[in-house]
Amino acid sequence: MTSYDAIIIGGGHNGLVAAAMLAKSGRSTVCIEASDRFGGGAVTREFHPGFRVSGLAHLLNRLAPEVERALGLDLSRLGGRLASTVVLGADGEAVMLDGAYGERLRGVSDAEAGKFAELRTLLLSQAGVLKRFQSRRPPMPGKFAVADIVDFGLAGLSLIRHGRDFGRDFARMLLMNVADVLDEHLTDDRLKGLLAFDATLGVHLGPRSPTSLMGLYYRLAGESLGAAGGQIVPKGGMGAVTDLLVGAAKSHGADLRSGAQVSRILTSSDGVNGVELADGARLVAPVVVSAIHPGVTLGGLLSPGEVDTGLSTAIRKIRSKGDAAKLHLALDRIPDFTGVARQDLSGRLVIAPSISQVERAFNPAKYGEFSPSP
Repeated sequence: MTSYDAIIIGGGHNGLVAAAMLAKSGRSTVCIEASDRFGGGAVTREFHPGFRVSGLAHLLNRLAPEVERALGLDLSRLGGRLASTVVLGADGEAVMLDGAYGERLRGVSDAEAGKFAELRTLLLSQAGVLKRFQSRRPPMPGKFAVADIVDFGLAGLSLIRHGRDFGRDFARMLLMNVADVLDEHLTDDRLKGLLAFDATLGVHLGPRSPTSLMGLYYRLAGESLGAAGGQIVPKGGMGAVTDLLVGAAKSHGADLRSGAQVSRILTSSDGVNGVELADGARLVAPVVVSAIHPGVTLGGLLSPGEVDTGLSTAIRKIRSKGDAAKLHLALDRIPDFTGVARQDLSGRLVIAPSISQVERAFNPAKYGEFSPSP
């Protein structure tokens, strides 16, 4: 048996960050990944000779600045500017968003640009209130500790500092669907379609589903290059981000093992003791960090009876269903779009002409079917 101070299960970006941070703190650490490569959804693949693409995740906007600083990550290697967004309308006319999530707009009237700026400022401020919870340990299901109450209290103070009207709007909008919010503030279907798309991308919700606004808050709470809501298309694909994290983990002495499957977490009356791999090898450590789904961790890797009934029930009720499909196309030339300059195609191109189109695209997913018009 091999002994460590900490074992990380899962070598996606979260697992790699955990491994790097623990190794930097002086702990002997191993990160175990079941597949033959690290990165999880943040990998670069060659899907056709000469064509390399980001396998699943394709934009970077959620790498915490605290992690960048702590691990000394050189993000300049990933590209030096924020990605723009081009949104095609039903008639082919496009609107362009430049800077950090539409700091500047092209292709809309001055009046609509003003409305969008007001909504963007409001949503960024509201997302900032929620952002504080991302770096906090989530409360145990059904239990609230003193620290949890303090966090909620501080969030309340933040609302008070913004003013009564802001707090009232925030409380009203928090659990709304994104479609209703957009209809209140905007008139341009292209802008509304984009925000509806971004709010629901990857989750099992449509724009008119309750709480769908939370998806947009989550996106806007991230940042890139110091800009809230900013996003970049990494040079070299998302695999370049994984390479930075792998390099950081190795530089601090973490042991990285790919192609190794954890079959169970070892426990005793004293607590966690380590893990057993599929090949029968055992790794010993007093700390096991799981960077995979909590349902798999607590329901599949621990022996029955190790998790109390209340927590086990709560874990089974976690809603984590998502909808995502990706199609990679190898083109013989860069396509042309009406009113879109060649240089504007270096970011992302979104085809979501209206809220209704996004909602109709989601409807078949409710019944386990693919959309005929995604």
